Amino acid sequence: SIDYGDYGNEEEAFTKGQNARTMTKFAAAMMRSLQEMDYEKFELKSVPDFKLRIGICAGKVIAGVVGAQKPLYDIWGDTVNIAARMDYTGDKGKIHIPKATAHELMNLD
Repeated sequence: SIDYGDYGNEEEAFTKGQNARTMTKFAAAMMRSLQEMDYEKFELKSVPDFKLRIGICAGKVIAGVVGAQKPLYDIWGDTVNIAARMDYTGDKGKIHIPKATAHELMNLD
């Protein structure tokens, strides 16, 4: 067994609400960028109708590198699963947030 000492017990740099607000602003900026894109310069036969479907959930995750031949950084946990579920079951063109994260967004910390 590996002893990691106190690693992981330090206080978080940002609150869940701050993280959720940052991710929500980023998601909204991505959606705006798609709407404001000048597709004319790409000389496409037709203008694509891109619609993002985004799920955001604030909480703890486990992160690590997997794979020996082609290492990849990945994250796991209930927070990731909830965000993914909100993404693939939600409406296109919307940012989906579970109730707990919505409450964190409304807290003014």
